[in-house]
Amino acid sequence: MLRNWRNANLSRFYDTMPVSTGGQQKWFESYLLRPQDFLFLVIDGIDAIGCLGIRLRKDAWELYNVIRGRASACSTGCMSQALDLIREFAGRINNLPIRAEVLCDNPALHWYQKNGFSIVARNDQAVFLISHGGRKLPQGSLS
Repeated sequence: MLRNWRNANLSRFYDTMPVSTGGQQKWFESYLLRPQDFLFLVIDGIDAIGCLGIRLRKDAWELYNVIRGRASACSTGCMSQALDLIREFAGRINNLPIRAEVLCDNPALHWYQKNGFSIVARNDQAVFLISHGGRKLPQGSLS
C-alpha cells in the first residue's frame, strides 16, 4: 500500500524513480534497524487513507513520508489529527521541534502551515519548515 501510494505521487518526492517490491523490502529491512524512526498508518474508520513518518535527528524530529493515499480523504481532518497525535508521541520521547522539507510546487505546503509549521528557508527546489508545537490535545489522548 505505502509503495503504491508513493509511486502514485512521485512528483512530490526528490527521488522520482518508482519503488520496486525489492526496493521496498530493502528499505523496510533498514527501517527496522532505526529505533527512533516511526511510520504511522492513518486510518479513517476502517479505511487506510495515508501515512506519516517521523524520525529523531540530532537536534529535531524530521517529519517525512507524509502521503495522503486516498484523495477522498481530503478535508476530513484525519491527517491533521494524526499529525497532532504524532507530535504528542514524539514529544513524550524527546521534546524537540519538528522539521519538514517539501518541494516548492507541493500543494500540501498550505496543509503544513495550517498545522503550525512556519517556513524558515527555501531554495529553488524546496521549502524548509519547522514547528515548535501544534494544537493541544485533551489530556490522556494517548493513554
